[in-house]
Amino acid sequence: MKRLIPALLALLLLFAATAYAEGLPILLKNRTFQGEDTPVAWTALADFTGRHVLVQLAQTPTAGERDDLAAEGLHLMVPVPRHAYLAYVASRDWSQMKAAPALRAVVELQPEDKIHQRVLDGSIESYALAGNGRVDLLVTFFADTSLAQMQADIDSIGAEILETIEVSNSAFVRVESIEDAYLLGGLDSVQWVAQPSPPWGLYNDRVRPFVGADTAHEPPYSVTGAGVNALIYDGGIIPTEGGDAKHPDLAGRLIIGQTGTPDVLIGHASHVACTVGGTGAGSDGQYAGMAPDATIISMDFTPTGMVLFYNNPGDISQSYGHAITDFDAHTANNSIGANIGANNYDCAWLGDYEGSAALIDDIIAGRFGREMIIVWAAGNERTSGCSGDFRLIPPPVPAKNTICVGASVVNDESIAYFSSRGPTDDGRLRPDVTAPGHEEGGGMMSGTKSCVSVFYAPGMLYMDMSGTSQAAPVVTGATALAYELYERETGEALSPSLAKALVIHSAQDLGMAGPDYTFGFGGLRIPAMLDLILDETYTVISLDQGDQWSRHFRSTGEPIKVTLVWTDVPGPILTGRDLVNDLDLQVKSTGGTIYLPWSPNPSDVSEAASPKEDHINPVEQVYIESPSKGGYEVIVKGYDVPSGPQGASLVITGLTTCDADGDGFDAEDCGGDDCNDNNKNVNPNQTEICTDNIDNDCNGKVDATDPECGGSDDDTDDDDTGGNDDDDDDDDNDDDDDGCGC
Repeated sequence: MKRLIPALLALLLLFAATAYAEGLPILLKNRTFQGEDTPVAWTALADFTGRHVLVQLAQTPTAGERDDLAAEGLHLMVPVPRHAYLAYVASRDWSQMKAAPALRAVVELQPEDKIHQRVLDGSIESYALAGNGRVDLLVTFFADTSLAQMQADIDSIGAEILETIEVSNSAFVRVESIEDAYLLGGLDSVQWVAQPSPPWGLYNDRVRPFVGADTAHEPPYSVTGAGVNALIYDGGIIPTEGGDAKHPDLAGRLIIGQTGTPDVLIGHASHVACTVGGTGAGSDGQYAGMAPDATIISMDFTPTGMVLFYNNPGDISQSYGHAITDFDAHTANNSIGANIGANNYDCAWLGDYEGSAALIDDIIAGRFGREMIIVWAAGNERTSGCSGDFRLIPPPVPAKNTICVGASVVNDESIAYFSSRGPTDDGRLRPDVTAPGHEEGGGMMSGTKSCVSVFYAPGMLYMDMSGTSQAAPVVTGATALAYELYERETGEALSPSLAKALVIHSAQDLGMAGPDYTFGFGGLRIPAMLDLILDETYTVISLDQGDQWSRHFRSTGEPIKVTLVWTDVPGPILTGRDLVNDLDLQVKSTGGTIYLPWSPNPSDVSEAASPKEDHINPVEQVYIESPSKGGYEVIVKGYDVPSGPQGASLVITGLTTCDADGDGFDAEDCGGDDCNDNNKNVNPNQTEICTDNIDNDCNGKVDATDPECGGSDDDTDDDDTGGNDDDDDDDDNDDDDDGCGC
């Protein structure tokens, strides 16, 4: 009998300890399965040898445990919420698996489980109709399916591959009729069948760049975007002449990343680029952008393959791959997306997390060798024709890892009438923040005055535009400034998760208290964001399944704010929840009070956010407006990490660290001067050391007056700043004023 390797045996025994608990529901887009209350034998996998199947485990395995399961023949491929995976079952004798059961469910997927409801309903948009009843569909295959197998499977059902998208292991497939979608769903190699999402267009309205950028250009920040490469992925290429930008505001700093059509219509790409990094050379600096020394990389989102699908993911991959690997792009602006209402597409597209969104998340997470900051405009759907004020986020804006930007009114920071509001279909927060994108009283296009295409009107250099297209580049320019400062201060690259955390943490709360589906976390504030870098308020962590990170702090007396952001892995598009790796944040006071993060209620968008556990967003923030004096512990848990380990960024204000060496409570942190002079952490269970007139155990009483040391606990020298009581105002020999009691 084959023996299990010890690590796998430990995993299975751990599963056995929880296997008899109540089964959890498995969330797919089209239906929900109930996991078993009792264990499922490993032999249940024998019927699926050499096939893909849906399995649920007793709990989420760690990365090492997933490797061990793969070595035994169960390859966990695509995480599904609630400890489940789409998995490949290798050929082996599963009856020889004698360890304690680890399975809750083994489910054979039906074709309708792998087909988007829009296709099942026959709701096909005109752009996907190929005539004579034929329909063009986007088919995603499992990652272990080769191109040759893909072709053979499609041939076997009489369909035609029009174009493959290698980066996402998917293909545009033409079937003879919509009913043939069931044949696609019945192929074992196929993971998901969907209608290609609507063609993208420009978010062509406006924004005015006044959020503290001028202050950022001066000391102590002195950042202008120098050394930062910003990609403008837009409709059309910024015009050039003689190898340089034709517009004076971009002269000497423009890279054409790919050949394409110049933005001859109104100059959307030029307008956006100058908001990010124009010098204002044609206006004596009046219309300069956020980061006037940044290098601009111009790329056109029009695909090089099938013109039918303007959002061809292959074009996204090609463009971003070039931008990162060939031109070292650091941040990117995307004022583009699917204009659903304006084009009379089905409003049900709003809020969808689809293939392009998943690919964007993958690019941010490092598909091309390193991570990249990506900013995306929220869209202008609120007055476009789809009903309601909320749930108006068009594809691919539901991506999880972008910094999503709504448009505010520059006059009073109210929300612009057109700006798209969340949540997404699975309830996630969109937008993340807002920036000025409109001006009341100046007409529909009144907002940001920035560069116009030099082809639009001879001699005309600037024009007003209004929209989330113009709000997004304000934030993109801000990330360029933050990137420059962070690299200067640390010598390292600014990660997407930390950039997003800095933007969110420093935002000015607008609308309802806490984050909401209109303003996100509030309005952009560039100097406050840069202060977070100079003050070193951030830390980077990594957690696997079941891990916990914690640090002890003391209150400064200011409001406490802790922001956690992680760059999640791409979400599987057939599941009912888009978040894959779920981290949990909480702050705990020494008195035992636990503070949970803001959580907007997707079931009632008019309700203000309240503190509760959040299992749908890759951003969590705890806010304590009036903290008590004393100690606090910041805790991050790897609540459910099926594709870990997961890195994350924390930004913390209103707290100062006790545990300077980062190793938790120990005698070194607590002993004598370390505690009283340097505000180090303490061990609440440490035995009192009664040797001198300082507070060796940091219990709030100096040794000479501690009753445990034979002294008294009177406070007779409150007015003596050089005294040794426990509540004087110096930082030498007391405890209550420096928070050592944490």
